[in-house]
Amino acid sequence: MKNTFTLFAFIGLTLSTWAQSPSQKQSDQHFSELRTKVNHYNTWLRTNSSAIRLAPTIQLDSIISSKIDTLDNSWSKISRADLTFYPNGLIKTYTDEYLAEKITVFYNQQGYQTQLIRFKYELGNWVEDSKEELIYNNANLPITYKYFIYNNSISNWELNYTENKIYDTSNNLLTTINSRKNGSIFENEDKKELAYNSNNLPILEAYYRWKNNAWFPLSKTEGTYDANGNKLSETWSMTDSTTLIKQRKEEYTYTTFDEPEMGINYEWDTTFQLWTKMDSTWKVYNSTKLLATDTTFRWTGLNWEFNNLNEYAYNQNGQILLEENKLLNMGLFQVNTRTVYQYDAANRRVLYENYFRNDFDNYLTYNYKSENFYSSNGDFGYNIHSRGQDSSWIALSKYENYFDPNTQVDDIVPNNWFWWKPFQLLRSKSYHYTNNQSVLADTTAYYYSDIINSIPSIENETVTIYPNPTTGILILSGEIESGVSLDLVNMAGEIVRTYVSTSSNLRVNISNLVPGVYFLRIQNKNGVIIKKVLKQ
Repeated sequence: MKNTFTLFAFIGLTLSTWAQSPSQKQSDQHFSELRTKVNHYNTWLRTNSSAIRLAPTIQLDSIISSKIDTLDNSWSKISRADLTFYPNGLIKTYTDEYLAEKITVFYNQQGYQTQLIRFKYELGNWVEDSKEELIYNNANLPITYKYFIYNNSISNWELNYTENKIYDTSNNLLTTINSRKNGSIFENEDKKELAYNSNNLPILEAYYRWKNNAWFPLSKTEGTYDANGNKLSETWSMTDSTTLIKQRKEEYTYTTFDEPEMGINYEWDTTFQLWTKMDSTWKVYNSTKLLATDTTFRWTGLNWEFNNLNEYAYNQNGQILLEENKLLNMGLFQVNTRTVYQYDAANRRVLYENYFRNDFDNYLTYNYKSENFYSSNGDFGYNIHSRGQDSSWIALSKYENYFDPNTQVDDIVPNNWFWWKPFQLLRSKSYHYTNNQSVLADTTAYYYSDIINSIPSIENETVTIYPNPTTGILILSGEIESGVSLDLVNMAGEIVRTYVSTSSNLRVNISNLVPGVYFLRIQNKNGVIIKKVLKQ
């Protein structure tokens, strides 16, 4: 599985979706979808600033999207995004064909993003628009995030927003403080504080808002755990005027194999100053420790009253086949919703069908269906969405994706949301249905080139390396032919060391190299083997 493909596809495609033709209306559905992806990326970047974003080992050069004109049935190119890597591989630049935006991203020697600069095109020139900077500690955890806006009146960057993080000695996040420029004054905005027990499990999470030159508490969450690290209780408090007031509490019990068994929800009674029961959930597992049923009850004040029941069935591989929600009707269980799943011989999901009970005729009604289809060698797949109408399915849309056959297709992903998956997308097409016939609506092509000489795989189990991470000595064993070349490549794509194997077991010394991420490339007669190495 090619983790590098997934990682760069996420960064590269997301940036590319910012490309928009000025001639296209913002209301266009296609660009509405693209803008949704941009917002998703921005949210991800803000909320997951601690996530590793390594410089990629494969380059997505360009993405070209075309849309069919329904008036004359002709194709028109609606967007193009081109990406350029600088020679050291630690900088990448994205530019869209319509000169709407250019983005340059910088990485440090450990492969972590340190700076992102956005440019806009004005009067025939690229001018600075905004800038983001990230600073890391020795454990490669982000400690400072800065967002700048370029001020043309002073021809310089102006700091607009900061986020500062503090960690304990176990690298647990303790404090996050956000600050923002308000007029000519830079002031605090909000703060999050966390505390942990001796097992590094969070026992406190508190939020504050800066108000009247002091931190004003907004909410607090507290947790307790058993000796196995299972959460026993969680309590939520919210600010009422000026004081944190208890709101809700959940208590949990577990099976002998540490799966949730019972959960009870409580609400704080402000009049009597005590916890009152609200509802509970009871879970039962089958012989293979998979969830078989979960039942919810409501507290009447005297006893527990049945609310609803969920039942689950699985195949021999532990994949879910059936999920039903049931309610009581005149003393009998009645199916309220039903979801059916099917899989192929490769254990890939091929069918998802959902039904719900119609209150008018009291029958299960067709609701939604999704079907996945795969080619035999994994280089093509498509997905069809259908909606229910009476007792039949009406096709709504179809999405086709074409992949690099050397990578693995885990699932068909509609709307090009493919960056979470370990495969390399080459082309995608989308269709809508008219009179039960699929009509091609738009298509997108993806063009790649390699940085580290056509890496076919990032990992290979025929060769093992240890210790990894290492401070100096690496021991290699497995299917390594005598006399073959072994290259150690840094994140910039540069060969920093070359070795020649003398046997199937080899020791190499990298103690004098700068700490960071490297790739060991082994050229056997059957192909290239790539192993990731972390030098401490």
